[in-house]
Amino acid sequence: MAKDNGRPYTDVEDLVNASVDQAVDERILPAVDKLNNATKKLDDITPILKGIVDRQAGQAIWMYSITICIVVIAIVVVVNL
Repeated sequence: MAKDNGRPYTDVEDLVNASVDQAVDERILPAVDKLNNATKKLDDITPILKGIVDRQAGQAIWMYSITICIVVIAIVVVVNL
């Protein structure tokens, strides 16, 4: 019989501890590994996505600026008619 702090485990405690250890080994550790792998993949693609977003934002600002210029030119032309 195993002991914890000098006190012998009961059969139920031995069974529970064995079940917990088995659950950790079979379920939890593989799940943690999968989460770690997913995190690494996200870390790999984050800079790529950031670059795409930055480029799209730059294009949107550029197009907005062009639109404002066209509207201003159109107003000036209409006013001068």
